[in-house]
Amino acid sequence: MAADSAPADGVIKFRIAGRTELPELAELLWAELDLWRGRLWQLGLIGHNAELNVGFGNISLRLDHSSFVISGTQTGHKPSLGGQDYVIVEQCNFAANSVSCRGPCLPSSEALSHGALYRQPAFNAVVHVHNRRLWDYLRAKCSAAPAAPAAGNAATVDQAAVGADRCSSVRCAATPEPIPYGSRQLYEALGELALAGLDPVSLPQRGLTPQSLLVVTLGHEDGVFAAAASLAEACQLILDINKELV
Repeated sequence: MAADSAPADGVIKFRIAGRTELPELAELLWAELDLWRGRLWQLGLIGHNAELNVGFGNISLRLDHSSFVISGTQTGHKPSLGGQDYVIVEQCNFAANSVSCRGPCLPSSEALSHGALYRQPAFNAVVHVHNRRLWDYLRAKCSAAPAAPAAGNAATVDQAAVGADRCSSVRCAATPEPIPYGSRQLYEALGELALAGLDPVSLPQRGLTPQSLLVVTLGHEDGVFAAAASLAEACQLILDINKELV
């Protein structure tokens, strides 16, 4: 996250519609998440901005059709997390800008963004990182995208060459610059991108593997999302491209 990013970044902008407090989540729910988060944290893709005193980056894993486990808000300064640092988001209400959750802490400020990407049933994991080099690289890949239609909020480039051996299976997309962090417009744009070009009904019938999705948020400086069928796939996609850029 750049030092001149808006202070709103990393701060919860949604309402908590309902919350069931627990002392901690069972390790089975977060162990895999924290292994991958640790790798991203070591590379500074998840972390803490000391100047703004806010955390950045978050990670989640789907539990069922409507719920997912996500890292808690303002945990970016910690190299590793535990059962007290993860929470289950049980319901997202995009129209009301609210979530219902269960766990020992409040969910990441990007919880509704994760929920929007989970509108695609084929996606089971979402990662959100901050990195200027990665953001600039993917922004350039999406620069040739056609203007979003009047009824939509998303611009996309199908099968952009975002990695040396991944261009046939990864979609690179961008949300328009006027759409700010933590807004209903952002959630709508992410949901549209998650569903674009993928038919969740025909996927299991045809035996197709859904494409992974990378999203650069032009209105949320340095922010990049990766969504995929598995946590390993989503995280490795970020790690591979980051390695190419070092």
